[in-house]
Amino acid sequence: MNIETILQNNDNYRNMKLQQILFESTYPVLFTCEMNNEAYMFICYEVNEKSMNWIATQVDYKTLIDLLTNKITIRDSFLKGCEIKLMVSYDGKETKYCEVKKEDISEDILPTDGEYMDAEIGEFDEEIEYYKNKLNAIQIVKFSYNLEYIYKEYDKKIRPTKRNFIDFLKIVEMLRKIDSQNKKKLYTTNQYDVNYRYDYTNGNYTLKAKG
Repeated sequence: MNIETILQNNDNYRNMKLQQILFESTYPVLFTCEMNNEAYMFICYEVNEKSMNWIATQVDYKTLIDLLTNKITIRDSFLKGCEIKLMVSYDGKETKYCEVKKEDISEDILPTDGEYMDAEIGEFDEEIEYYKNKLNAIQIVKFSYNLEYIYKEYDKKIRPTKRNFIDFLKIVEMLRKIDSQNKKKLYTTNQYDVNYRYDYTNGNYTLKAKG
């Protein structure tokens, strides 16, 4: 039985999908998964003839990138973020997940303090690119959500004239800095694009009436 099948062998975690294996022996030792658009880091701390055991935590993609570029230790990348962690065990038949507070996890099963991935240049390029793409996708979704919310609040107070829309673009620009390609992709779907278009030149946006 492969690792993904084992982790999914629980009704509450059927959607747990393997992402990237970062370190393995005869079995994956350190790897990431995804469930319901949330990333998880798994660390195998014990394997014997009766069971396999992991500690796991939700993790953000920025932390994973920092881990693979030796900016943060394995232990710190596991402990940061959410206070509740997972203890996962598989006895050959059933996979059990148990929520625990991070301070209740025994020191014996946590990664060694001060230990980095010690990644060589280029060793994790593919994994880093994968996590960067995931991170960018999340930022675009969040930006799109914020943009929709701001439009609703803005329209309640200010009549959406051409002048006001230019001011609105300045507000959006201050809220989030993302690249011009993503910004253009988002803006071309908004309601104001029916009457106006914008140009991006040398880092500046200008609004022009369609004609």
